[in-house]
Amino acid sequence: MTRTDPATAATTAPSTRLPTLDVLRGLAILGTLASNIWFFTISVGSTFPTSRWDVESLVTWLPNGKFLALLTILFGVGITIQQQAARQAERAWPGTYLVRCVILFLDGLINYYFVITFDVLRVYAVVAFVVAFLVLFSDRLQWLWLSVFAGVHGWYLWHVATTPAVREAPAPEIGYAPVDSGPVGPPSWLDTVRLNLRDFHWGFDITTEFQTLPFFVAALFLLGGLLYRRGIFEPRGRVLRYWSMAVGFGVCLPADFVVAIVLGEGWSPFGRYGFAAGVALALLATIAEVHLRTRRVGRVGRALALVGRMALSCYLLQNILALIAEQTFLRSQMFFYANRLVTTVSLWAGICVILIAFCAVWLRFFDRGPMEQIWRWAFRAITTRRSA
Repeated sequence: MTRTDPATAATTAPSTRLPTLDVLRGLAILGTLASNIWFFTISVGSTFPTSRWDVESLVTWLPNGKFLALLTILFGVGITIQQQAARQAERAWPGTYLVRCVILFLDGLINYYFVITFDVLRVYAVVAFVVAFLVLFSDRLQWLWLSVFAGVHGWYLWHVATTPAVREAPAPEIGYAPVDSGPVGPPSWLDTVRLNLRDFHWGFDITTEFQTLPFFVAALFLLGGLLYRRGIFEPRGRVLRYWSMAVGFGVCLPADFVVAIVLGEGWSPFGRYGFAAGVALALLATIAEVHLRTRRVGRVGRALALVGRMALSCYLLQNILALIAEQTFLRSQMFFYANRLVTTVSLWAGICVILIAFCAVWLRFFDRGPMEQIWRWAFRAITTRRSA
């Protein structure tokens, strides 16, 4: 299993926000944390006996890849919303949207080298730069490009699964060396940063998601925009939503279980970077259908929507909070003998509560999250200088 490193959905103006989109963004952000959190508790339960077919295997499988794919689809929706807004305002497209891509890439570099590795923000930025031009073509051509991207990605996964030299390529060294005195925790944050900066090129190596994801991300960006225009969030898209749920839950979810849990080994990427996308689409369709039927988001939906409105801030903050936990109290020797499943789930739940509470308080005084506001200032500073 590799780290899920979510990127935030494209920022949209408050007037163009759909309540369902905010709920979905919030779900995707907390869902990526459910997958990432295991890497921050890698030293917990070092001496606690486990087996392959335990509850932990299922708990780690459930979120793996699904919420990365959901965020990717939502990012594609965001690109389309911003393109439509630019057209209505009679602004050139992609125009200044390309500045957003550059800022996102810089965010990704900072997050990768100073907070959490295996981050995909940089992939989102590079692919969005290209897709911003592709959305200018007709839907028919976009479906064609989507098929090409999906086909290349499928070939790549097959190549990795069937080529031992590629599948067993060594990953960059990042610590965790055992010593005679017993288990040791992860390296210090400062040591990790020094190693990341020393081996800067590893962030773009073939063993990272920066090389694995581009065609997958491009296909889902286009899919998100196409489904949005087909009305998946509107009453007219009911048949589309039902088909998405049937295929996602009826076909993709069992297939994901088989390749990830039963087959495992080199076949698991077909789940994380393949079938998981179908499950993500089914989740999106289900939540959209429930909202259209009830016209309410409910208490849980409102909590998720708070996180969704501050998606970028919450994504960065959740990784920082988990990193602080990893570097402080989780290094205590008592956690070497703790139950890793209980500890990890408890940490995930605690961070989720903190994020929701933080969003609820922050949004009482401000209309956007702190990172979203910094983005806004940077974007305005760059674009104003260019137009001057």
